[in-house]
Amino acid sequence: MKKILLLVSILLSLNSYAQTIAAGELHSLAVCSNNIAQSWGANVYGTLGHPITDAVGFRPDQVIGITGITAVAGGKTHSLFIKNDGTVWACGRNFHGSLGDGSGKTQITPVQVSGLSGIIAAAGGGNHSLFVKNDGTAWACGFNS
Repeated sequence: MKKILLLVSILLSLNSYAQTIAAGELHSLAVCSNNIAQSWGANVYGTLGHPITDAVGFRPDQVIGITGITAVAGGKTHSLFIKNDGTVWACGRNFHGSLGDGSGKTQITPVQVSGLSGIIAAAGGGNHSLFVKNDGTAWACGFNS
């Protein structure tokens, strides 16, 4: 019960009402009614979209550099953000290419996933990401073992 009350109090402290929420391994994400993404939890590898890594955010804070967010997804150590234009942005650990930007480098603020548009859904896994386009096709990036 305490966990539920803590979650409710966190969601009520957001700058506006939370519309959707998602969780990664040690972090959480929300899309607010103003289409701003908020994040909190452990910022290991930049999963929160903030420049201070290895910090812990106990309260939601706006993800830096992106607006117009319609959906979020959390992976083990990365976060995904779908914008209202159908593009996807990602931040966090990118060792196996789970951010889909082609760099393989950890990104502490969101970068655009290369070559994707018309995305309507996303999911983050351990070291990979999955996407559904508006034509029903599925796309993936990251570890392919």
